[in-house]
Amino acid sequence: MILPNSVLASLGELVRGWNSDRGEFQLISAGNFQVVLDWELQDLQRLKGLGISQENLSAAITARLELLKLVAKHDPNQVSLPNALANLWHLTLPLALQLVISQKWQNSPLIQGIVGVQGSGKSTLAQSLKVLIELLGLSCLAFSLDDLYKTHSDRLKLQVIDPKLIWRGIPGTHDLDLGINILQRLSQAKATEIPRFDKSAFNGAGDRLGYESVAPVDIVIFEGWFVGMRSLPEAAILGHRSNDPDFDQDFALDMNRALDSYFPLWQLLDRLIVLYANDYSWSLDWRKEAERKMAKSGKLGMSDRQVEEFVKYFWRALPPQPYFDYLLHQDYVDLVVKIDRDRHFGAIY
Repeated sequence: MILPNSVLASLGELVRGWNSDRGEFQLISAGNFQVVLDWELQDLQRLKGLGISQENLSAAITARLELLKLVAKHDPNQVSLPNALANLWHLTLPLALQLVISQKWQNSPLIQGIVGVQGSGKSTLAQSLKVLIELLGLSCLAFSLDDLYKTHSDRLKLQVIDPKLIWRGIPGTHDLDLGINILQRLSQAKATEIPRFDKSAFNGAGDRLGYESVAPVDIVIFEGWFVGMRSLPEAAILGHRSNDPDFDQDFALDMNRALDSYFPLWQLLDRLIVLYANDYSWSLDWRKEAERKMAKSGKLGMSDRQVEEFVKYFWRALPPQPYFDYLLHQDYVDLVVKIDRDRHFGAIY
């Protein structure tokens, strides 16, 4: 989301007003506050999605400005670029505030799910929200469905049972009992141990690294490429048109049925956000970018060809278009965030 120059300038007034010697911000001027207020009122659908009404908008903007100050103090780089500032203002700041309010109303740990195609920014959003929530004084844990993968040795055994289960990531390759136990303990404000997964192990096949001890937290952000997805009527799979000559309808039907076993895990979510890419094929390039970055950091990852095989395998298991289109109309989805090719936030509702 690219904010209008007038709004960026108004927010920039606050950021530029930071005086490192005095350690305080100047107040945003009344005129610039009105510029921001008027712009927010142009998208009532977004405000409603983020739990903001016209009546409390002024207070919501003030709270967001205060959180923006904390971000600028914590990491000035986060507010130095227009795109970063726009993403913060458009979604991440108000969403963090909404989650904190929701948790306080709930008066127990809040579990927020995030779903989106590979590379859509789920992990980035989860980590950004974690930082903001902690700046607001609550404790937060971000972890992924990927962390629940079965071990490499267990997945090799799966391949013997079903040779189609050649990659991690699809239904059936996760330790569901472990995941249910973790979310149950977290929802009851109990300490637990979270498995951590290294995607670079075994030349990109990945393996579980070990466990991390986690104290009780106020908010849990649980993300993954099919978190919260329910099985579709079989007619939706049978009617799906794929340009992939290797698309296996029987395999897709098997994976659709396998989603039912994940329902007890999804029932532990309090909220669900959908990151909706207008063209799911963008995820192929996004995933290639991620693997290249991992390789530059010194870790072993997949080649571009392996990425293509990997991502298209996911698409054959759960064709993104029918599943994500279905999610858009479900009452258990709390927020839809549309993203463009550059992963900028668009419509929010």
